Amino acid sequence: MNNYYKNKYETLLKKAFSEEESIKEIFNIYLDDKPKSLKRVERRDLFWSFLKSLNLNNYFNSLEFRLCIRKGFNENYIFKNEFIADIVDIEKKIFLDAIKYSKIFLKKSDPNFINIKNYYNEKSIEQEFFLTCNIIFNKYDYLLQKKEKALVRLNSYAYLNLLCSIGLYLMKHVSDNTILENYELNGSILSEILKDRLKTKDKKKGEYQYEESAIKVIDLISAKKNNDELNRLEDIVKTYKEFYLFKENEISTFCFDDNFAFELKDKSLNLNVIDISKYNKWLNDNNKIAKFFLYYLEYAVYLSKELLQENTFGTEENDIINKEAFIQARALDLILKEIYGIKDDLSISDNIIIPIFDTLHSFSNLNIFYKYYCVDNYLKKLESYNWVDAYEKFFREGLMQGKQRLPIIIANQYDFSNNSSNGDPLFSKLVRNNVEDFYTYDLKNIVSNKDLKTPSIFEKPLLKLDNMVFTFPFLIGLQNINTSVINNILNIHYKRTKFRKDEVQNSEKKLATLFEKLGFNVKANYMLPCSEEYEVGDIDLICEKDGYLFVLELKSTYIRTSFENIWNYKTSVLRKASNQLRKREKLINRLIEEENKLFLESFNKPNQIFSFIIDTSFEFDHENINGYLKISMFEMISLLIEEDEVLYPDGFRVDRFIKNINENIFWKEVIEIENVLVNEENINYIISREY
Repeated sequence: MNNYYKNKYETLLKKAFSEEESIKEIFNIYLDDKPKSLKRVERRDLFWSFLKSLNLNNYFNSLEFRLCIRKGFNENYIFKNEFIADIVDIEKKIFLDAIKYSKIFLKKSDPNFINIKNYYNEKSIEQEFFLTCNIIFNKYDYLLQKKEKALVRLNSYAYLNLLCSIGLYLMKHVSDNTILENYELNGSILSEILKDRLKTKDKKKGEYQYEESAIKVIDLISAKKNNDELNRLEDIVKTYKEFYLFKENEISTFCFDDNFAFELKDKSLNLNVIDISKYNKWLNDNNKIAKFFLYYLEYAVYLSKELLQENTFGTEENDIINKEAFIQARALDLILKEIYGIKDDLSISDNIIIPIFDTLHSFSNLNIFYKYYCVDNYLKKLESYNWVDAYEKFFREGLMQGKQRLPIIIANQYDFSNNSSNGDPLFSKLVRNNVEDFYTYDLKNIVSNKDLKTPSIFEKPLLKLDNMVFTFPFLIGLQNINTSVINNILNIHYKRTKFRKDEVQNSEKKLATLFEKLGFNVKANYMLPCSEEYEVGDIDLICEKDGYLFVLELKSTYIRTSFENIWNYKTSVLRKASNQLRKREKLINRLIEEENKLFLESFNKPNQIFSFIIDTSFEFDHENINGYLKISMFEMISLLIEEDEVLYPDGFRVDRFIKNINENIFWKEVIEIENVLVNEENINYIISREY
């Protein structure tokens, strides 16, 4: 039978790829779901059939092969004992790592896990690993059963009642949520709760009507009348949080963090950090995104200085908060244009286009309004009163001022844009509707349309129920709109593929222009001679100056928050990017060695070649991904426009540009990231064997 992978392997060997390079390329082809012409099951069976025909060797002791086994697990390919034995002879931890990466040990009846576990036990090897898996599974199963019981209580809520209870919960716990870590955790938990509730139909038959619902909401958000429902939600949140944290902390650490070692004790399983310095770097890298947002906020203030000084924004009373909303929107507008390549109008689909700055400004107005008039106002009252009494005073104060001071605000659909700008219509009716839809989480549509990606209440904070829209002032008022909007565009609206390609090309053009201004010979989307033969595709950017050649692979993505998602990004997108760079570099070296005329007509023969992954994200910043340095788009742009004497004491020079990258000088000496140390006690985990 004709086997695509066997044929590809033989072709690679003929092209002067080494055996190791050829095998790793086959791994990468399978991991990238190629060839697309074959169905998933066909690819799976052909790939594993081909591997069984090879003489297994140390080339298989790689991360890529472990990922292939993980993929085999996920595709329900059953590994036989003979193959398991051959892999164990190479390295006994290969299957163990794949088990962790796939998390199949959390499925007690998984045939691969049972078979591999039995094989290892029969050979009396790595028994502690499987005992550890069993302890983690038992705790996971215990918490899952608790969560399933909580789900029964959750499903007793009507949709409207649940929204009101969430609003009250956010108000009651607003002090905790002023700490970013708590805010993100509680928001994630409430998003999970809402998502689970939407999996079953509402208790109410028929559609909700505005007037009837508005009257009911007033009753439901009474802290005294709704105390039982609020207490029930708090119990549900507590159970969900316990399950969520166990998955995000202990399970993710065990499965995806190679800087931890497990230790079995009589009454517990301990997960202990190996090298604390790696977590110091991780924490400091996480601070980069905060510095990044601050940089653009200060830049927006600088660009708007005269406008802010010479004008009153709205009324005298609201001048300060209106200016803050404007600056916040302008900063995010700059980020989206300079880093993500988005222009003045954002295309959501072929038929839906929204003006980006006005869209940002409308939500920024709402965010700042709720921050000052709801969150800050209420927090001051909490200094003197318990939460119920503070709510009572907050509510009555709103009545006296003719303002809605409530934990949840209800409005008719498509009122949002006008209300967020104090009633002044910013857009035409069609555009206004599109802007609101951009921020709207349509609860019932999520239930009926399985193709839609379920957002979090951060990404789409306007919750639509029939023809009404609900907002949570104590969620939106504490929100980081930068992360919210970026993830809305790049994660939730993930089907914008063709528009994202245009936006990435805009980023490429911007970088190309910056390089050209510094005297580089630049080509974007450049196809190397013989590139089809090597299947490398076009190079995003290739730049040359003073005997240095730079090959750049650009990536644009949303902001990930969970450790598992970040790890998956590294082992999928970044793995693929590094593999592309490896093949391109190999081809370039061959073209230089052969003195290829087409290549040397475009570029001088370089003395040194540097290949970088340029990414909008900050995860794994300044780390080598399979031999290739990853740096942020923000840093690259800054290094090309920055006139700081720390970076270029004698003006721009290519050797200094390389030194700035390799020694991380931009972050260390220009942005000056603080060196924050991790408390080791906070990242070691103890799982009781009895509970």
